[in-house]
Amino acid sequence: MAVRQHLYLLSAAGLVTYQEQPGRLGRPAKIWDLTPAAAAQFPDAHAGLAGNLLGAAEAVFGGDGVGRMLSHCTQRQIAADCARIGCRWSLRRRLAALVGIRNAEGYMAEVLGQADGSFLLVHNHCPIAVASAACEQLCDAEMEVYRGVLGKRVLVSRSESMMAGARRCSYHISIPLKLRSS
Repeated sequence: MAVRQHLYLLSAAGLVTYQEQPGRLGRPAKIWDLTPAAAAQFPDAHAGLAGNLLGAAEAVFGGDGVGRMLSHCTQRQIAADCARIGCRWSLRRRLAALVGIRNAEGYMAEVLGQADGSFLLVHNHCPIAVASAACEQLCDAEMEVYRGVLGKRVLVSRSESMMAGARRCSYHISIPLKLRSS
């Protein structure tokens, strides 16, 4: 009974779910499964695996080969993000949509408006930190994604980097004054 009560509490918290499976006699049996929300409660070796794979790719294919691979991934990410973000939306609205996408990926992102009308796109967490430590080109690819998604008229530059010891990663985003008035 104690285990069943614990499972019901976990179910109410969204960590487990169940399906009833009819048996020959009595009540149906409950078959319990973890939900995706419960994944954070268990070890995850994806980060280490990604770092090892990037290191192996560089050893086998060299820096140029890794660069080509990341360029391909960057273009795919730009296409996926652009499919979810309206190209005619205002910069503020595109940034808000981008923050939503990045938060779903675990970045704890936010956009901060600046006094000069520009924006600061902030990552308070880096879910790819282990892989980025193995391959610094990932950070450059991330900035290229932002440039590709936000458009050619938008200037994107990195102002803070966790890989350089900062508390967060941030990107300064603006439209040049001469283009704002046109």
